[in-house]
Amino acid sequence: MRPATAPRTEVRRGPAAGGIALAACMVVTESTGALCLAPTLFLAGLGPGLTFTVTAEVVLSETAYELGAALGIAVLGSLLTGIHRGFPVPADVPAQVAAATHDSLGGAVRAATALPRDQAAALPATARDAFTDGFRTAAVSLCSMIGKRLSMRISGSPPSSGPQRALIVASFVSRVGNGLFNTASVLYFTLVVHLPAAQVGIGLTVAGLVGLAAGIPAGNLADRYGPRTVWLASVTVQAAAMTAFVFIHDWVTFTLVATLDRLAATASGAAGGALIARAGGPRPAAFRARLRTFVNLGVVLGTLGAAVAVSVGTREAYTVLILANAASFAGAALVALRGVPAYRPLPRPPEHHRRAVLSDRPYLSFVALYGAMGLQYQTVSLLLPVWLSAHTDAPRWTVAAVYAVNSGVCVLLQSRIGSRVETPRQGGRALRVAGLLFLVSCPLMALTADVPVWMAPLLAVLAVALHSLGEVWESSGGFALGFGLAPDHAQGQYQGLFGLGFNAGQALAPLVLTTAVLGLGHAGWLLLGVFFAALGAAGPPVAAWAERTRRPPLPTPPPPPRPDGSAQLPLPDSA
Repeated sequence: MRPATAPRTEVRRGPAAGGIALAACMVVTESTGALCLAPTLFLAGLGPGLTFTVTAEVVLSETAYELGAALGIAVLGSLLTGIHRGFPVPADVPAQVAAATHDSLGGAVRAATALPRDQAAALPATARDAFTDGFRTAAVSLCSMIGKRLSMRISGSPPSSGPQRALIVASFVSRVGNGLFNTASVLYFTLVVHLPAAQVGIGLTVAGLVGLAAGIPAGNLADRYGPRTVWLASVTVQAAAMTAFVFIHDWVTFTLVATLDRLAATASGAAGGALIARAGGPRPAAFRARLRTFVNLGVVLGTLGAAVAVSVGTREAYTVLILANAASFAGAALVALRGVPAYRPLPRPPEHHRRAVLSDRPYLSFVALYGAMGLQYQTVSLLLPVWLSAHTDAPRWTVAAVYAVNSGVCVLLQSRIGSRVETPRQGGRALRVAGLLFLVSCPLMALTADVPVWMAPLLAVLAVALHSLGEVWESSGGFALGFGLAPDHAQGQYQGLFGLGFNAGQALAPLVLTTAVLGLGHAGWLLLGVFFAALGAAGPPVAAWAERTRRPPLPTPPPPPRPDGSAQLPLPDSA
């Protein structure tokens, strides 16, 4: 029997392991071999894994946890970004290329392709050195925080159910891997595999478009054979595709492997949505909102781990990073296999068919509405940074500040607002609130070009704070409608369409925002806010229409009597 102090002990061991890993990161150089790098990455993943496994079970004080996460992202992320954006660019480099170089490490690599050969070789190296300095500074700061004595009080809140706890851990582990790979993938394909940046972009676009086709078929399989089975198969394929990236040498192979990865990712999203609906019990939207917090934190931690491989810059370092991502999928599958039940498929009405969701006009309308409203995500991540750099003289750290505010507001408020938005009717109202907030935030972002330089950062932070609050309401409303309008027996199929609509909107967002909004200037921002407000105003009518067309769930047939006349106990919901 485990002693009563075991959770507290493991919570202490987790940050200790993370601190050792960060200390090792500070001495990593280009000559560091894979044998030294692999244990460092292992400890970087082990520390958060120990901590989150225990805290997901005993539920640490939620306010303290979310506040600490938000402050950590804000302080350390701003520190790293500020140092990276401050490195000098040669005077003969064009202004547009210099701006792209300061945006991100991947931007420096892409910008170098437009320069002469001598500058193209020096520019990415300078940007990588600046990023390494920023990461080491952030690591020193974080180590000094972790080095202090940890004393955490475990609250007496009731623990999550076993399947929910397992899904939280599995999702967190897989998203750490996503953060590892997504941060450095462009650098690996261009600097290590030596594919031109244009070919990488075309291959990823093809993979993304083809991957959309897997959503509804995978959802149908999840409804027919059980969501856990399809989800496990999908993440297993993702692990194999990640491993295959280590062996690619040409564009055709890269595109094929990337397409396989996107097909598996879309399938896992559809089956994962059905799995969340079953594990969430009577409150799937609230559970999905809470899960989003852990998912975002996993991506942040994975991004920090990827900085180690980027700072080394060798093929061996990137290989370890990619294999770590593959291992994260395998680890998530093992956690789900042990902790998530094999839910039985639910009985389906006679009129059900494989494309039933495509004949559900209210749900199709909601998916189209939510996909269009999803443009708001890239308003902060893409549109506002371009606007600030092209139309204002705001300091460069303003972009890092708005990112930190966006992350902090979402982490702090997602669980709280999500727990209040659970029914379709509440989801429609949440979309209306979000639209009104976007109607205010978009013109405020445009006004940053019309105020003094010292006021532009303050106005941008205020606008993003309002916009982030709208984002929380919008995502909570989407979860409530996405789960609440889907029949229990067809959650996989409906979640597949939900993901397809959202991903299609994200694919179109850069083209729509950069051409329509930036092309019209201030009027474009105002029209964007009106567009979001109109979509939000349509939320309650669409929700009411959809609720009128829902049929009541099928009653569970009573168990047959035993030969001796006694009643037979019902079978459990899972195998």
